[in-house]
Amino acid sequence: MVLGILLRSPISSISLGVLWLLIVENIVGAVKASTLQWLPGNQLGTIAVGGTETISYTHALSLSGLYVGIALVVATVLFTRRDVAN
Repeated sequence: MVLGILLRSPISSISLGVLWLLIVENIVGAVKASTLQWLPGNQLGTIAVGGTETISYTHALSLSGLYVGIALVVATVLFTRRDVAN
């Protein structure tokens, strides 16, 4: 949602979202495994399986809620300051 409001282009938004989830997070996680407990895509995967041995369900749920809250604030500010007609 935030990428769509930031970029105003469906193709760019979808491409960057998929690029981040499938490529960037995996590379960062392979280089430094401790970062996986803070990346948003991994948090959503942890929530989907009900928690893992390295990341608890409550940690993933609270961090994902924080990410969604930040995204909501950014999207709200950008949406109210831009011309919606174009």
